[in-house]
Amino acid sequence: MDQNKIEKPKQSEYWDSVLDPQNLSEDEEVPVNLLSELEFYEAPAQEFAYDLMGDIEGKSILEIGCGLGVNAIILAQEGAQVTGLDLSSRRLEAVSEIIMENEISGINLVCGSGETLPFPDESFDIVYTNAVMIHMDKPKAIKEIRRVLKPGGVAVMVEPMKYHPLANLYRILMAPRMWRTIADYITFKDLESFDFHFDSYGHKEFYFISFLSFYWQFIMRNLLLFHKSLMILQPIDSLLFRIIPPLGRVAWFTVYWGRRAR
Repeated sequence: MDQNKIEKPKQSEYWDSVLDPQNLSEDEEVPVNLLSELEFYEAPAQEFAYDLMGDIEGKSILEIGCGLGVNAIILAQEGAQVTGLDLSSRRLEAVSEIIMENEISGINLVCGSGETLPFPDESFDIVYTNAVMIHMDKPKAIKEIRRVLKPGGVAVMVEPMKYHPLANLYRILMAPRMWRTIADYITFKDLESFDFHFDSYGHKEFYFISFLSFYWQFIMRNLLLFHKSLMILQPIDSLLFRIIPPLGRVAWFTVYWGRRAR
């Protein structure tokens, strides 16, 4: 799918109408228990992405596509100065309400597009995305990410991949139909194209069998079973990815990182 054909006004209109933290339904109001989502973010790919950032206290972080602000809140609580950028003004209004009600500091919100970032060159220590590159023109977005990184800065992207069989079944049968129009999932070819923009880079794949653990997040929400099943299944995935490297191509998620030289 050619991302250049995705009309930004349609994307903005869609995300304005979806105030569900799981992006599954068109809710008019943010759920009052939104901060309970923080515990569901204690998952292997997410934790690995945070580890790549290192000590973030005092660091400037840009999150492109901050959505309802869950990641921005996590990063700000660790002492980072976070700029949350999103295409949806309604979502930014919701985030603003959440951070004011919970007296969360260290977050600045900006409405804008990831393909034309409204920031000067070399503005941020870290640029972060979570399931957002799939909604953008990737060549344009990666150039912008590189542009706004400070020397020595790192881009960290947690993104869903294209070929996981169960994920694709879910996308066909249960995911919102709009996803088929606005999402172009990541392939290894995409990751190789990202490499050109950084001085050092890498990626690690997550969730083959352990995709099943997310049943307890997205279908039958149970935090205890979510974490317990991940504890059992994720080590099996790690072993499989190690002994069968091509299996990474059909993982559900990849974590990509790219660093600018100092």
